[in-house]
Amino acid sequence: MDKNIAVIGLGTMGRTICETLVNRGASVLAIDNSIALVDKVKTSVEKAIVMDTSDSDAINQAPLDNIDIAIVTIGDSIEDNILTTTLLKQKKIPYIISRALNPTHSQVLRQLGADKIINVEEDYGNQLAEELMNPYVIGKVSINDDYIIQEISVEEIPMKVTNKFFANHNIQICAIQREDDLILINDIEDIQPNDVLFCLGSKSNFNTLFQDISRKS
Repeated sequence: MDKNIAVIGLGTMGRTICETLVNRGASVLAIDNSIALVDKVKTSVEKAIVMDTSDSDAINQAPLDNIDIAIVTIGDSIEDNILTTTLLKQKKIPYIISRALNPTHSQVLRQLGADKIINVEEDYGNQLAEELMNPYVIGKVSINDDYIIQEISVEEIPMKVTNKFFANHNIQICAIQREDDLILINDIEDIQPNDVLFCLGSKSNFNTLFQDISRKS
């Protein structure tokens, strides 16, 4: 991964992102206003500096000219988070990802022009609720804002399902994991109890599908 990425805010989330990016081959600039937190990552990233990124003079002096992506993970101060995002936007960083602490904060960051918003608490809450209500969903990958691929364990669905059942909800089964074999849906006719399905559809269609399963089970 040939990217120059700045991670601003070195709490648990920021440090984890730094570690993952370095392992994937990215060049990481780690920034925080805490000497102690910078010390925790300075030996693993290309460059780590102590800086108050909510200060315009400090940001203007920061080595950000070659940064492709800036990730703002500041979580202890909404004000510092917003100011940092604003200053990065003024620096014309090509792509800015900012952490939001609540829905209002998320809306403000979007209005400021952040390219992607991370809603950690909200995303985790949604994930936990989905796991509790839909235990047969064992994996999910977002394609864009509307479409996702869901990995579904047939064994955990409390009713018999067929290809037609999914098709009636505008959900496309792309492939099936059957024991050690990955089978394209065109190669088979029936869904078997131990299959794992890889399904493509819109979020709204999946919600309708899950509601239908709940009603019929």
